[in-house]
Amino acid sequence: MPINNQNILEYPFQNVDNTQPKLNRIPSLDLMRGISLILLTLNTTLVFLYKIPESLNFIGFFSFWFTSFCFPIFAFLVGVGLYYRQFNKPKRKVLWYCLILGPLYILMDIIIVSFGYTFNTDFNHFSIQILSTIGVGLIALSIFLFLNKQLALIIGLIIFFGNNILFYFLPDNLNLAWISIITGGNFVDGNISFIFYPFLQILGVMFLGFYLGSFYSPSFSENKRKKVFNYISICLFLIFVVLKIVNSYGEFYHWSNQKSIDETVASFLKVTSTPPSLLYMCLVFGFVFMLLPILENKENKFLNAIKFIGKNAALFTFLQLFITHLICALLFFLRGGYIKFPMYKDLPLAFRIQSEGFNLVIVYFITFSLIPILYFICFKLQNFILAIKIKLFGLL
Repeated sequence: MPINNQNILEYPFQNVDNTQPKLNRIPSLDLMRGISLILLTLNTTLVFLYKIPESLNFIGFFSFWFTSFCFPIFAFLVGVGLYYRQFNKPKRKVLWYCLILGPLYILMDIIIVSFGYTFNTDFNHFSIQILSTIGVGLIALSIFLFLNKQLALIIGLIIFFGNNILFYFLPDNLNLAWISIITGGNFVDGNISFIFYPFLQILGVMFLGFYLGSFYSPSFSENKRKKVFNYISICLFLIFVVLKIVNSYGEFYHWSNQKSIDETVASFLKVTSTPPSLLYMCLVFGFVFMLLPILENKENKFLNAIKFIGKNAALFTFLQLFITHLICALLFFLRGGYIKFPMYKDLPLAFRIQSEGFNLVIVYFITFSLIPILYFICFKLQNFILAIKIKLFGLL
């Protein structure tokens, strides 16, 4: 028997009748996702094309600093989207979605993303990064489909604020479990090496996103949501400032006065993105919750293009990685280079030499010239990708 709209609002885990009207996508979330993908593209371009000086100037530091925000933002939005999906789909379909997409993300990260970063045809190096973490999060969140969403909030808050405590108990010799769950870093087993993006803190972010997805339900007013998000943003920025000043908990880098204002500001803003520290997360989500209310109900051609990017996140992610690396390879051969695997921060990237590349002006120019090309390719392939999604998950 179909359930009425009131029951859908109160019990989003019920077997929803697909004949009921579906809730539309949330434009501000697509817009935020699109912004995070643009940051990801700039981050990738910096990794492959920026000539790293011996000491970064402030603009270079700031570029790497804010582009790293894309990773936890995207994980958070996956959690939000999973909660919202329950309004349109029966619980069994949402569960099926998690249990297919989670392992698929991990597999794509290990095979496609690893090859995109390294171009290593020996396949003896694997980059297990944010996509794998999101995959693990989707599998974990499938359990919460059967539980009260407040439990996701409690666990998410414990991880978000308590994750840094674990670093006081690190063993001298880190094993695979510590590296993959807590610290991140390299793990070498014979000729096969891995680089991990740690899972735990991102899982906490996804749990919080799952809970906060309820703020986008029809029963939650827009004005109330904006007010709550503004309060959260202010609190997170205050936590960052207070903890950073006292130089105690939540960050591995302690700030200090430097010989110039730029260097002092950089010292104060410097936070650890891998593994994600508490203060790094406070900055990221202070920014997110400040921006989300601003993005609501914003509409123009430029923003619609960014929303389109956000709706085609997976395709855009892979395209920007492979095309940027191909540009790097082309420039490598034009300089007369030969195939080898130089090291860039312990990650072997074919055709990439850290001491070669471009200044920031050219890197930014390449990035913002590349984005329209990526948009055009996504536009042309959107129907093909939609057909694949329908085959995997049924009607979306």
